[in-house]
Amino acid sequence: MDVKIQNRKYLLQSQFAWNEKVYVLLHALGERISLGKQFSSLLPKWFLTSRKAFNHLIEKGYVLKKNGALNTVDVKLNTHHYAVSLRRNSSDPLVFNQVILQKEYQPVVDLLKQNNLSGNKIIDAGANIGLTSLYFKSVFPESEIYAIEPNKDNFKILAKNIKDNHLKKIRLTDKAIWDKETKLIPVTFRDGLDWSFSLEEYEKGHEKETCFETTTIPKILQETGWQTIDLLKIDIEGGEAKLFENPEMVKPWLSKVNAIVIEIHDELGVRPRIMTLLKESGFSLIDHGEHTIGLRS
Repeated sequence: MDVKIQNRKYLLQSQFAWNEKVYVLLHALGERISLGKQFSSLLPKWFLTSRKAFNHLIEKGYVLKKNGALNTVDVKLNTHHYAVSLRRNSSDPLVFNQVILQKEYQPVVDLLKQNNLSGNKIIDAGANIGLTSLYFKSVFPESEIYAIEPNKDNFKILAKNIKDNHLKKIRLTDKAIWDKETKLIPVTFRDGLDWSFSLEEYEKGHEKETCFETTTIPKILQETGWQTIDLLKIDIEGGEAKLFENPEMVKPWLSKVNAIVIEIHDELGVRPRIMTLLKESGFSLIDHGEHTIGLRS
């Protein structure tokens, strides 16, 4: 076997804990006897996702280190170097692929720069494990970022990624962004993985510990003292339906937003309403992949 291939396979296998090696062996056996698909159907989805992502990263020359249930990836964004922690048993490698490798937010950054708009005040709603905040910080080093992530497990990794990279001017909250201050409960959405964490309003009968608190954009503006929001990023797994539900409540704070990038989940049937509201509020809209980008005209 070629030495480089052998080394790469060792590096890939070393990214998994001893109790996960059975999956590694099963997958390798399936490949060896040409029964990859049959064996893969027996393996957890998170393992297949992580293995594929780690293999891709190693091929590209990224350095990975295993640390318990986490893997750390050394990555350079623009001129900044970051150490990013990812959970193997999660959607984290998928998020890393989208945000870091595919640079899914580069189009909105390019539009801001082309239109001489700053990225000084940023709200990252649906911050997940912090990769979007890291990406925006690499582009706008002096920016102030308000990162919002209600999922407790995601929030722990978000806080770790911000702390480990010594990033300043990033405020974190483990509340959910909503149209009012209330309590929410988790619901299954899409594939049910960490990046599909979704919430709906609390009803009597649910245990108190299952509830999540909310915040609102007017509340954030009050807390920060910001007069405007240079960039509002929204990826809240269906929560946009509630956030934009009442135009009379939305328009006052939306008038303070210079640019917005939002993932609208079409299965909820709210795209026409949100698009109309954005246009009425003075935004020129561009669709790019899963995102709708709006710039104030």
